[in-house]
Amino acid sequence: ASSRMTRKAANRTAWLTAVGFLVLGLLVGARLMPDTSYTFDFGEGRSAVSAIKITVPQYQWERFFGDIKKFAERNSFEVRVAKPKSDKDLVFVDLWRPDMAISGGNVFEPQEFEIAFYIDPEKGGTPEVAAEVEQALKNAIASVPGAKVDSKE
Repeated sequence: ASSRMTRKAANRTAWLTAVGFLVLGLLVGARLMPDTSYTFDFGEGRSAVSAIKITVPQYQWERFFGDIKKFAERNSFEVRVAKPKSDKDLVFVDLWRPDMAISGGNVFEPQEFEIAFYIDPEKGGTPEVAAEVEQALKNAIASVPGAKVDSKE
């Protein structure tokens, strides 16, 4: 009877430990998930208010993406830098917050990132804010060696 009680206690302890780790995992996972209230509605007919081309040598990509992420944090943007597995040179860069989004990638040339700025006027986005954010982004990546920014028409 004593060994049956010990086994029961051990099973209960193992079960409680497993539940504890599950709860901890859920809490940590929830904390790491992006804030879904920070979404941007591209909506029908929404077009870019401006666009730039950023030329960055591939050997500086790590620095460039790091500076983009720092910029996003300083300016309250969620950020995603994604490389599809099918193409090692293709990279998409997306930043968003309720009033505006910045989106682009190096679709045509590996070293040339075409980046567009979008606003949502219903959530406070204005062309003036987009222009300020565009200039702040240009300033943020100015220190990347070999990076060059051109306006797009």
